[in-house]
Amino acid sequence: MPLNVIVGPAQSGKKRELFKRFVGRLDDNPLLLVPSGTEAVSIRRELLQIVAAAVGINITTYDKFLGQLAQQAEITQHRIDPIQQEFIVRQIIEGSTLVSLAESAQYPGFSKALIYLFNDLKQGMNTPEKLANAFTRWAGDSYRTANYLNDIFKLYRGYLESLQNLNLLDEQLLRWELVEALENGELVQTRPIFLYGFDDFTTSQRRIIELLSLNADITFALTFKDTDAFSGRKEAVEALTDTADSVTWTNEGTSQNTPKPILQRNFLVAAGEQGEIELVGARILELIRKEGFRAEEIAVIIRDPDRYARTLIQVFEDFAIPYSLSELVPFGHSSLGRAVLSLLNFCYASRNIADLITYLRIRYIDKQGEIDRFEREARLNRTTGAHEMLAQWARVSGTGTAEISSLLTLDSFSEVASRVYAIGSELLTGILVSNLSLSNGADGRSAPLLTYDEKAGLGSLTVIEDTLASLNELVAIDSRLTPSPVDVYKILSTAEMRVSREAEAEKVHILRVHRARGRTYRAVFVLGLNEGCFPQSTSEDPFFNLDERKQLASYNLEIDTRGGDIAEERYLFYIATTTATERLFLSCQSVNSNGRSLLKSSFLSDLQESMDEDEIKKLTTKRYLSDVVFDGNLVSIPNAKEAIRFAAQCHRKQPALAKTIADSTGGSHQLESATARAPSPTARFTSGEVKKLIARRDTFSITELESFANCPFNWYVERMLKPQMIDVEFDARNKGSILHSTLEKFYRVLPERFGVHQPVKDKLDELEELIVGIFEEEFRREAADTESVDAKFSRHEMAENLKRFIRAEAGRPTDFKPSLFEASFGLPADTYDDEHKEECLVLDGGTKIRGKIDRIDIDDNNRAMVIDYKSRGIPSVKDIESAKKLQVPLYIEAVKRLWGLHPIAGGYLSIAKTTAEGIYNSDAIDKSALPSKAAKSDEEFETIISNALEKVGEIAGRIREGSFSPANNADCTFCGLTHICRKGRA
Repeated sequence: MPLNVIVGPAQSGKKRELFKRFVGRLDDNPLLLVPSGTEAVSIRRELLQIVAAAVGINITTYDKFLGQLAQQAEITQHRIDPIQQEFIVRQIIEGSTLVSLAESAQYPGFSKALIYLFNDLKQGMNTPEKLANAFTRWAGDSYRTANYLNDIFKLYRGYLESLQNLNLLDEQLLRWELVEALENGELVQTRPIFLYGFDDFTTSQRRIIELLSLNADITFALTFKDTDAFSGRKEAVEALTDTADSVTWTNEGTSQNTPKPILQRNFLVAAGEQGEIELVGARILELIRKEGFRAEEIAVIIRDPDRYARTLIQVFEDFAIPYSLSELVPFGHSSLGRAVLSLLNFCYASRNIADLITYLRIRYIDKQGEIDRFEREARLNRTTGAHEMLAQWARVSGTGTAEISSLLTLDSFSEVASRVYAIGSELLTGILVSNLSLSNGADGRSAPLLTYDEKAGLGSLTVIEDTLASLNELVAIDSRLTPSPVDVYKILSTAEMRVSREAEAEKVHILRVHRARGRTYRAVFVLGLNEGCFPQSTSEDPFFNLDERKQLASYNLEIDTRGGDIAEERYLFYIATTTATERLFLSCQSVNSNGRSLLKSSFLSDLQESMDEDEIKKLTTKRYLSDVVFDGNLVSIPNAKEAIRFAAQCHRKQPALAKTIADSTGGSHQLESATARAPSPTARFTSGEVKKLIARRDTFSITELESFANCPFNWYVERMLKPQMIDVEFDARNKGSILHSTLEKFYRVLPERFGVHQPVKDKLDELEELIVGIFEEEFRREAADTESVDAKFSRHEMAENLKRFIRAEAGRPTDFKPSLFEASFGLPADTYDDEHKEECLVLDGGTKIRGKIDRIDIDDNNRAMVIDYKSRGIPSVKDIESAKKLQVPLYIEAVKRLWGLHPIAGGYLSIAKTTAEGIYNSDAIDKSALPSKAAKSDEEFETIISNALEKVGEIAGRIREGSFSPANNADCTFCGLTHICRKGRA
């Protein structure tokens, strides 16, 4: 019987030709196979327009067809699902003695990667013997070790043997069995078969089609065009057409008798992921509201759903865009899933309070205050035991903990499964109840019947139910396959869920690009057209890269050799851009959310090369990083909420316009409420008592003055509010304290132990031993954390840095001797002596400065050099000259006034980098341990000191004014307050 192939580009009439042949064979009870149930519904609708009756139209998915063939061939082995497959693979890994892969096998993603490799090998119908033969022949040309290849072979053989012993089949092995049944004549299919929506076939799929064509007419449509986009598929297409009995080529423009609509392209360029999706959302609403498009006629195509799914959902729900996201998303992306995983991890793995807190915050939405108090107490008290944490939570909240306590002691799978499902149900109830007000719109606006979190909660509970049922089914097959509680956690942690049905009616369809094959929409938005996103960065198989796969294929191993190259990405771009019939929107990001420039996709650049620049500019809509609201200029304001946001932004400068907008949307009360709560442009104290207290301040530390100069808001939070850290962390401040105390004790003991004041080269080995010994003692005494991996790494790093530092000091000979250490002024001390001064440094105007100088070096002429240690980075000479950094100049002035010394130099020493920066009076000394750029004339030296003193008076005055707005030019890289800072907000 014939094998017929219809080949042509997208939208070239392949579907019409296939339908024509299918309808012509209705008397023969033909079968039409499609990739998914959505295509089945859509194609049935199209065929009804031709046939006008559903009788005789048999449409099903390829997988369901294989199930029918399995029944016909009387294949009775139980078919395992992906959950069961993953558990069995995990069992094989744990039960195998591995050599090269032993360490890798400990990581969570190993089993998933191994399943992908196994599925690929099974789709090629590769027996263990065939794999071993290919490995043996390839070993001489490969850098892979024999142990590495043997580990993979051992795992693959173990998996296949395990399924055989248990009388089980997975999806790929079922196809393998069907091939054997067809080859042996045990299975015969005579009805005509038509296939649509398949652009490539695996070895087993192709073999099934070839064998079916021996007794049945097989006809399928294949998208192909002899261009670069199909270079990676040309060989496979030629192989199919060569074996076909008839090949029909269709050409572009022949799909309809009526003129084909002209495709209109538009380009969208936005700043950041949020900005890109908001711009897409606004355009979609314009198509629906102004141009009469139905929601189901619009598709959003993305290369990688994981990258965009969360933001897409957030924006589309915010804009009230009906959407259907049929892609699988991780179980842990939902509140319910995250809570269950955190609880299981707490009970069976981490015993970490962070996991318990995550669960409690989702489970007890109405007890956030109690959770805050519990977290604070537990972290400050460093509570570690699971039962102790639960007892503390029960005391603080008055809530029972039986549901958690029971999990801690359960080890029976059936009991754990029952408890986990019950907890999931309780979580879902809590989520639904807490969001109940949204069904009517808490602010008077309509809201969806179910929010994403509620739909995701339902999907998550279904995942729990299905996962536990699958695992329970394995237990029924063989009791040796009984999962432990840890297994339940591991399986759920890699599970995925589907939030909505695929391509629902009256909703915008959000699709992975692979699922767009064979579909058409009036309007299509292709997102993420940036280098690294689409085309996607090369993602090699962790076991064998593309070149290795091609080498293995040359040794007769049937393995996929297409993935990971630019040709495949170009093909996917072709699929995405040929799905639209009327409007095509190609979207990219100019910069990311942090303002970092991004490269647009090379595919987009290639497409625009043939276009005039003025034309591109005309067709492009841009949304900048500063466009935090929609103003209605380039695109319409999406909804009432965005209109109110725009009104709120302009209410200070254009109050009449703001009121008009608010009145037109019925949101006047919202605008009034927002403006009443809005903070003033400048953050100030308003309390009279507090203002008086601030105004009377006359004493400051140098570090707080520098902090205020960098950012007043940061100073206000850290110095006035003084938030308490609830976690005792081994942070930079803790490390700095240890380093300072180590160096102080080291320099104090040097003269007594070695008769020198500075490190010297001929005693470096002994000096290194001394400083490391002092450091170890200080580390044990002061470190907040000594056992974690980070703490152990830091301990080693700090010790090595100290050794390098004293070696560098030995290479900087000087006549100055370290004499005073941690010399304080204006600070409380047990006794006041030559090292500690009771009085502050008093400046003109009455401002008082207090501080502590790490080290003062003095020579025989009573001249001094002040030293300030820094753990890593140090200020530059320019920072000192511009009075951006004040420590060195003010310490110089303090040493002069309070200690009566003649300071001629001051510098910063980096312990990690062993570098030095500072200033010295070149008229007083010929050379210094500081670099040459630090040399300043006597006049320049005094000017720097004078400018610093003047700067201090200015900063002190600003503090007394009580104005603490964020500094626009502040370096926020390491600021921990970005989540509460108003800098840059509208």
